[in-house]
Parts: sequence; structure tokens; C-alpha cells
Amino acid sequence: RLPVEIAPEVYDLSRLETIMSRMKDSDLFCRRATGGVGEPMPRIPSSGFTGCLERRLEKECLSINMSNLQKYDSVISEVLDRFVRVLAPAIQMRSSDILYPTAAIFLSSPRATTCYHDDRENNFLMHLRGRKTLHVFPSKATIASEFVKACFRKRQGIHETYRSDLEREAQVFPMPPRTTLYIPRLCPHWVDNG
Repeated sequence: RLPVEIAPEVYDLSRLETIMSRMKDSDLFCRRATGGVGEPMPRIPSSGFTGCLERRLEKECLSINMSNLQKYDSVISEVLDRFVRVLAPAIQMRSSDILYPTAAIFLSSPRATTCYHDDRENNFLMHLRGRKTLHVFPSKATIASEFVKACFRKRQGIHETYRSDLEREAQVFPMPPRTTLYIPRLCPHWVDNG
């Protein structure tokens, strides 16, 4: 379940278009998601979504990452604050001990595949709309030398190390709407969007 309530109007696509138009390029990542689990996701220009975000998500196979949203939207900043206040006691910490909490929204086209990668931060994925399946791997599933190289490059992730035989190590999580999943930092994962 969701640890905090998030009203549907918070993630309304026309509202998100408005936020996107104010975002820095460094916080907005638009990528093609047609490759597959082991394929890179080429970045595309993040402009040109105003008035047509829903249509582009339907017609093109895209994955959009809107990062650091607490800087751009007071409503999302308040949701993040509520989440940190709920999370802190659950993990036996004070809210002030949670360093650099950030909010992101991921928008994906139907049937988009987010490539095999890792993230430097701990993630709490609160899935709000549609269906997706996450495949999460223990960090030991990656060959150590490849993992270290990936961590010290320009943060390209570790998608090039994906091998289909790793799937037997995966924990597979179907994500219906209004569910939450914790993904530890540096745990490889990939996403199949419904």
C-alpha cells in the first residue's frame, strides 16, 4: 500500500506538463524505451511535450524521469515531507537523519521496458497508475569487476552486464496501482511496463 496518500490531481498529466516546462535539463530525462532489458535507452530532447504529453506517451515508447520535483512543485514537496515523517520512525531514524530526500515521477509508455540498471540511492517506488512488473536482483548477481566499473563510470548504470541467466536470481514484483516497493541502493533492477 502507499505509505502516504497522493491525490490523483498531483500526477495529472496536464499538471505534470506544466512542471516539465519549468524543469532544468539536468532534472528531466526523456528516453526511448523500445530496446529491451539489456539495451541502452537513448536520451531524446526533453522539449516538445507541452500540450501533447499523453499523446506522445501513447504513440512513442518513452520513459520520462522527472527528478528533484520538490524543487519545482510545493505540493510534491509537501508529499515528500509527509513521506519522510512516516518513513523515519519505521526505519528507526529521525527525519533529520534522512539525507537529501528527493521526489521523482517516472512516466512510461505502455509496453516500455526500462533497462537493467542500478541507482546510487535507496528507492521507495510508490506506483500510482497502470501496471508494471519489477525484476530486482541482489547485488551479488552482478560480476564484481563489471559492477565496480559501472559504479565509477559516468553513472551509465550496468545494463551492459545483463544476462538472461540472471533472471533465476531475480525477485519479481507485480505492481498494481497504489503499491510501494523498496529497492536498496546499487541493487540491479529492470522494469516491464504493462
